Amino acid sequence: MMTKCKMKQLALAVGVALGGVGLIPSAQAVSLAPDGLGQVLIFPYYTVRGGWLTTISVTNTSATDIVAAKVRFHEAYNSRDVMDFNVILSPSDVWNAWVADSANGPILYTIDRTCTTPQIPVGAGQPFQGLNSFGTASYTGTAWDGGPTTVDRMREGHVEVIMMGTANVARVTALPAANPARGLLLGAIHNQANGTPPGCAALATAFQAPPVGNVATFVSATGLKTQFGYPDAGGVVPVLPNSTANPLKGAFTLVNAGLGWSAGSTPLTLANFWTSPTVGFGVANNLVSMMASTGVTAGAPPLGYTLSFNEPTLTAANTASALLNPFTGLLSAPTAPNGADAVSVLINHTNVINDWSRRTDPAGWTTDTDWVVTFPTKHFYVDNHPANQYSGRATGRPNLPPAVAGGPAPNAVFAEWFVRDLGGANPILNGQSCDALVYDIYNREEQPPTGGIWSPGGDPQLCYETNVLTFDGSNILRSNAATLSSINGLPGEAGWLNLAFLNPTGIPATAGGALVPPARPAIGFQITVRNAPANTQLNEAMIFEHSYSRTYP
Repeated sequence: MMTKCKMKQLALAVGVALGGVGLIPSAQAVSLAPDGLGQVLIFPYYTVRGGWLTTISVTNTSATDIVAAKVRFHEAYNSRDVMDFNVILSPSDVWNAWVADSANGPILYTIDRTCTTPQIPVGAGQPFQGLNSFGTASYTGTAWDGGPTTVDRMREGHVEVIMMGTANVARVTALPAANPARGLLLGAIHNQANGTPPGCAALATAFQAPPVGNVATFVSATGLKTQFGYPDAGGVVPVLPNSTANPLKGAFTLVNAGLGWSAGSTPLTLANFWTSPTVGFGVANNLVSMMASTGVTAGAPPLGYTLSFNEPTLTAANTASALLNPFTGLLSAPTAPNGADAVSVLINHTNVINDWSRRTDPAGWTTDTDWVVTFPTKHFYVDNHPANQYSGRATGRPNLPPAVAGGPAPNAVFAEWFVRDLGGANPILNGQSCDALVYDIYNREEQPPTGGIWSPGGDPQLCYETNVLTFDGSNILRSNAATLSSINGLPGEAGWLNLAFLNPTGIPATAGGALVPPARPAIGFQITVRNAPANTQLNEAMIFEHSYSRTYP
């Protein structure tokens, strides 16, 4: 989780001094999870390049509820969907997987017995699709956005896990034995004898090819829904432990066995992302989506966009955002009602701050550092391709930020469309969406460089959804050269860097006559490796989450 411990301690201390007002995020407000438990996990990076593989782990900490979650891999350029599926976690369950490279692109592997829909072949793994049921990749053919069209595009990006629904085991057990839904969800619970859930195949079939007219029936009968409690006989909703209302926790590791590097961290975690009314089990009160295209199959009625595999995404947030101010210990008034804006507000930062190390002494230890800076909501503002179901601004996607004439949606201050004027006489597919920034870099004695330069181009900017920044060409992540940036001419062997964002005109915005630093919804980390040329068994890697500056409402 990317909330800093010291920030939480400061907020607690100030909150106690103020009488504890506003310390606990409301169940009706999406917020950064203070305890690492939530409904949404955003993993800032995955890669399979240059001998790297990436592991991810998702835990259901609820002892009473089955949890269904969407797992979605986004490629780095424009966050197009290159792999998505559902995972159905039984109470207290953990699902683990890793993604590794092949000649034909990434493959997702698991030896975990937890049910997924579709099922992931044990041993053989599941190649990243990048393909829909009509044989067109999410960024090629009619879906082309101006970026690369090869499988190499899928080899790095970021991952999100979104809780779609929960079902209380006791309530499912109480369904009539003849109800097919009873067996479906109870089939996700691991067999005590061999640890294998008996119903994975049936679940995969139900989620992939449900009778279109019975989607509502399936959701209603199972009680699979996202909410913060089930009303008792008197209509009162009990207060649930956080592990039931916000049951998911996650972890990830970047591993390069050939070079002796392994480093792990935790995802950004959002609590109270979505809440439904406390009564009713209808589709409208649910985030459950089927593993089917909007077209379903030939001759079948269309499947609604929000019920297709395209959803849910981070636009599905239906609660207003609440931000904990570390200086007052109080929650802000809601600043965005829902959707991508509500998530962006929580991670809008004016500055990204972290360390770097680049020691090149071949006779002793050497060190290298890369930074990852990911904008997990950027495509909802800049991917203006409404006719493409994979686009961030696809027709049918709920709660999108408003657009403005001549430029991207305004709230995140992104500067350029990734795709624009697609339906015009002269369509423009940029293939990138660049945002200018300025930076200060220092060594450990606060000295700046005398001749440093940003490469490529010399103008500091980040142009993609997931960006890798190197130091004197370090590139320990072996990122694609087309998406790399580098700071060359460092002021020493180690120090720190402060990136500051600019608005599209390069001038800070004004509010009431005061300068307001522009912000971007950014997350990420630095990874530093230490190498021992004389004994590679002593090589090691470490991940350190970024620190940030921001303005508070």
